[in-house]
Amino acid sequence: MSQDKPSNPNLSGEDFVIGIVAASYNNDLVEALLKKTIATLRAARVKEENIHVRRVPGSGELPYVAFMAAELGEYDCLIVLGVVIAGDT
Repeated sequence: MSQDKPSNPNLSGEDFVIGIVAASYNNDLVEALLKKTIATLRAARVKEENIHVRRVPGSGELPYVAFMAAELGEYDCLIVLGVVIAGDT
């Protein structure tokens, strides 16, 4: 794996619509991931109104909801966030 940090100062997400599906279980951890994800998208100039967040109860629902969101064809990118901790249900 490359250790080089990519650089693209002209990166612009102005025209992109991003869908984010995030689990509610382990909410403190997922919320931290979500906040950092949104901050990174905003830094890439993705418009706030073009970032659509959908919450699901747990990580088990993530694949289905992400699939359904992809089927809609409304998003340029889908990001799925969940935290699974061994032994935790």
